[in-house]
Amino acid sequence: MKKNNFVKRALIALTFAVAVAVMVPATNSIEAQAAKKVTAQKTFKKAKSVKTGTTTVTVKKRPANTNYNDAYVKFKAPKAGKYVFTVSSLKLKGQNPATSTACGFFHLGKLSSSGKYIDIQKLKTAGGKTTYMQIGTKTMYEYSVRNKLKKIDQYLTSRSATISLKKGETVYLNIICTTSQQYTYKLKVKRT
Repeated sequence: MKKNNFVKRALIALTFAVAVAVMVPATNSIEAQAAKKVTAQKTFKKAKSVKTGTTTVTVKKRPANTNYNDAYVKFKAPKAGKYVFTVSSLKLKGQNPATSTACGFFHLGKLSSSGKYIDIQKLKTAGGKTTYMQIGTKTMYEYSVRNKLKKIDQYLTSRSATISLKKGETVYLNIICTTSQQYTYKLKVKRT
């Protein structure tokens, strides 16, 4: 009888230990995934990699005497398929997102056969096919609605585009905004 109780207790303890071991790595991987951050680069040749999931991208302050600030990140497809890229939550450093004013656009491109430039891709969006996706803060979205811009031209606070990629193929995302300040945005990449 005592031997059976010991076996039962040992099995319960073993089950509990396995359950904890399974839960702990899952919790840590969720926290690590939530903390993905990269800094966009001025040229596609130095672009930092992003993976599927959500990444916070920082774009540094625009250098003096320049009119715009290219900001590249890249994504390499782990599998063939259609991927949805969503840019959202444009935030200027030190400003309240509800009242800040900034807008711009992003596009996706593939490396040219010569490797010297990016071929901008025509992409499927909710508003139709386009090469440049307008993005903005809440105040810029309200401005575009007041001025009755077509949906494809509105400065949406969240904009998605779909692109087909082969396994191992790399696509570059470039965002250009009107602001000279440092800003961040959320980039979500999802395979459909």
